[in-house]
Amino acid sequence: MASETITLDQVREIVAARGYEIVDADDANNVLQVRDLDSGLLLTSVLEKNVLFNTIQLTRVPAERLSLELLRRMLDAENGISTSSFQLYETADGVGITLNNFAKLQAMGEDDVDDILSCLQFLVVDAWAARDLLKGLL
Repeated sequence: MASETITLDQVREIVAARGYEIVDADDANNVLQVRDLDSGLLLTSVLEKNVLFNTIQLTRVPAERLSLELLRRMLDAENGISTSSFQLYETADGVGITLNNFAKLQAMGEDDVDDILSCLQFLVVDAWAARDLLKGLL
């Protein structure tokens, strides 16, 4: 159980202090858009109570491009994406493909700081691995 209320300001401060760019914030909805300056990739973090959900949109494709081989690669436990999970969602112009992970925060101590930064770093690493995994199928 969390020993204090976790706020988006706390998360924003940690992320910005560690070299990520805060691109946009929606405090009312507890959403941060964060850019990894090394890769240029844009990540979204959403704080719900004491859980920080993180996602990176990989691509949008027409639904008919979702082949069986593509879906098998995304679901394969040995696909090289070990710290994030794929998610598909319908959009007005096709299907969005994202990678997602989360961190359960406790009291914003060093363990939580490490968890937040690790989640963001893992998403970036997994995004590059996903690019290689899905190459030629999209």
